[in-house]
Amino acid sequence: MQLMKSKLLFGLVATVLVIGMTASTAAAQVSITLYPNGAGEETASNRSALTNDRASVGSGIVISGSLLAAAPLTLTNIVLDYSSAITSSSDIGPTPGAIPVGDALRLEGATGVFATSTITTVDFVLGKVTISMPTLVAASVASGSMRLIGVRVDASATTGPVTVTASLSNSANNYILATSGAQTAITTLTAGIGSAVIGIAGTNVSSGTSTVFTNAVIGDATSSIVITEGFLTAWRTNTQESNSGVALAGSGTQITLTFTGIPTGMTLTGVPTNKAKSSTLPTIGNAAVTSATDNVMTFTLPGTSLTKIDSFDVVITTTVAGTTSSFTAGSITAVADLAPIGAALSAVTATNNYPTATGGYPRFLSSPSAAITVVNIVASKTNLLVPYLVSDGNYDTGIVIANTTLDPWSASGGAVATAGAITYTFYPRTATGIGTSFSLTTSATATPGVGLDAAGLLQAGGTHSVLLTELMTAASQASTVFTGYVFIQTDFLLAHGISFVSDFTGPFTSYSPMLTLEQTEVTARTGFESLSF
Repeated sequence: MQLMKSKLLFGLVATVLVIGMTASTAAAQVSITLYPNGAGEETASNRSALTNDRASVGSGIVISGSLLAAAPLTLTNIVLDYSSAITSSSDIGPTPGAIPVGDALRLEGATGVFATSTITTVDFVLGKVTISMPTLVAASVASGSMRLIGVRVDASATTGPVTVTASLSNSANNYILATSGAQTAITTLTAGIGSAVIGIAGTNVSSGTSTVFTNAVIGDATSSIVITEGFLTAWRTNTQESNSGVALAGSGTQITLTFTGIPTGMTLTGVPTNKAKSSTLPTIGNAAVTSATDNVMTFTLPGTSLTKIDSFDVVITTTVAGTTSSFTAGSITAVADLAPIGAALSAVTATNNYPTATGGYPRFLSSPSAAITVVNIVASKTNLLVPYLVSDGNYDTGIVIANTTLDPWSASGGAVATAGAITYTFYPRTATGIGTSFSLTTSATATPGVGLDAAGLLQAGGTHSVLLTELMTAASQASTVFTGYVFIQTDFLLAHGISFVSDFTGPFTSYSPMLTLEQTEVTARTGFESLSF
């Protein structure tokens, strides 16, 4: 029994000694813990990405201090490293004022040990915020907390997750950092534009792409684009962008459509419509775009949803100036992007950069969507098909093509008079299958038949009459014997024609209108096609 008491006493003494040693050798008397309250998702191209929980106005990283033991505290700084340029500021440092105005980087809710804490420095380029933790003797107020609010970083210069790491300027001043390692400030970085495609949302009918011919005739004047948000909170008004509940200066998130390839004489006019999931349609700036120097439509969002994916449609109408007579074949494309575009920081000197609201706030790095074709500028051609021709010594095939671009309706929707050459592409039949195809394009040295001018062109209002045997000779074929079919392509719109087979002696003549094919530049021949006369 005595031995057992001795052991218990020895253990108790040892425990007291350990506790005493722990208390006397502790490196700090106030334990510092961080609660980041970070953003769940931010736009990857946002150069002013907020690191606070966006669903809670006024949230920020909470720095909490808990009393461990009564002991004097000595002035210590806590440094928060975001490892990416900080693009918000307070009134400290070289900035002319808090950026963004009304929602600057700031400390709020400081109590207890942190009641007199201040932001002492901000290294905007390296992304570090330094906060003072002052001297305090009275143990009764050695606990407390404070919130660092409004820290924005250049998300375009990093990858998700964006983190913040805390460190102390001195570990011997009776403060101890209980939170170690990187803490999440932004969980995910995502593209702000989910998609920009030809089509239309909701129940509206898609207008597809517009078609303009190289002779300046508009085949289809309208196209439509649907632009979709990348994630729930990617598009924000200037109030939704704020973490104070007060609208920021500027317009919040904007969306742009930048057009490439608009030729001189053509105008594209946009109208936003069919706004999905939010209260109002976007407004449009520079609705009519014309060329490379005036080619950006800008959309501002008066209201967006932060709980549903937003989208809106843009109906584009194509017009051509009355003095324009021709275009070069090609296409007009568009890309969607977030705006305003600008640098994360503005240089004051060669060694000192700081945030600015000049040029808009927030700002983005250009990160456009994939290019989409809005307008096809299609060669002014007509595609015709004669599925059967024959010349065998007994029969010959006649072909007649009319250039009907000269008509009596020039003052009210008539055609644009256009001359052009004609290309014949032959596909012969042989006794055992198919032969080798060959072509003939009319020119100054190839004017078979009747009706072409000296340059081999069929003028507007003209009619070209030619026999298959004449075409075979002009195409330098060794024989005029032929059975097969022919595609005919005219370098003008609105060509019409007939073909006929005859023995030219009177008893037999058979004729039929030529079949007209869709423009292959607009509608591909994929297995089903509409042929007309």
